[in-house]
Amino acid sequence: MNKQRYVEQQIALGQKLHLHDGVWWRQLSPFHCKPVLPFEPIAPGAARPAPWRALAGYSHVVPDAAQANSVVSVMLRCQDSGKPFDLEALSSSRRSKVRRGLKKNEVRRIADLEPLLEDVREIVVSTRMRTGVGLPADYYVRRYDQWRHDMLALFGMEDRPWWGAFVEGRLVAYYQTARVDDTLSICAAKSHSDFLANYPNDALLYVVMEEAFNQMGCRCIEYGDWSAEDERLQYFKQSYGFAKHDYPEYVHLNPLARPVLRWRRARLRRRRAASAPAPSAAEQGKERVRKPSHCACWS
Repeated sequence: MNKQRYVEQQIALGQKLHLHDGVWWRQLSPFHCKPVLPFEPIAPGAARPAPWRALAGYSHVVPDAAQANSVVSVMLRCQDSGKPFDLEALSSSRRSKVRRGLKKNEVRRIADLEPLLEDVREIVVSTRMRTGVGLPADYYVRRYDQWRHDMLALFGMEDRPWWGAFVEGRLVAYYQTARVDDTLSICAAKSHSDFLANYPNDALLYVVMEEAFNQMGCRCIEYGDWSAEDERLQYFKQSYGFAKHDYPEYVHLNPLARPVLRWRRARLRRRRAASAPAPSAAEQGKERVRKPSHCACWS
């Protein structure tokens, strides 16, 4: 899909968007906005969100690093045109894990999500309990009808393919993606803790990359934010050729809001640290995949 179609989809999904100065803006937190297409460069002062929607501030990528006062870092891999992606692009250790994963899991595109929703719910709850990232586990019980509606609405949209890893017919891991122009973004990557020994994440990521580069004509794959806080996750991505890519960013903060924002960020870091469980002995050494904090180059 093109970028305009992506914006239309985000509106249909119920995101809080508004159009101002020719740019669609997304409300990321109370009174702070970013463009819906966050890596489209905007010169400082050329566009800004509606003032009453960005009382705390706003941020956007800029065309020149000299205009920036911050940086946005994502994990990105691009493939040379005409060069196929295959197992030889990976290290011998990673190739071995992919082969084991493909042997123990059946990996395929998900054609119909509704019959798999109970498996999906078990996966997201398991991921939340393992990583401490995402919505509370009881959300998927308390708000099941809303969650089901949202998942089916997302699944039904064009150019948002899903892949699944199956063990004896049971869905044990899935990737949800979005394609905009020549970039495929991995928006959600989740797996059930009970099946990590089957290497479903290795099997899934390899198949997604192989299909994206060799069959779908994608030039790049974006796999969420770069984060120094999770070395294991970054190592997993780097072992598949993903590398940190920095976008220069301009951040405007209302001076009156800065102390509140610093307090909110410190509080959020403490809450994340407190809610993240330590890995069990059985999980040591196994790959772990969290949901990216945003859907790639375009959300």
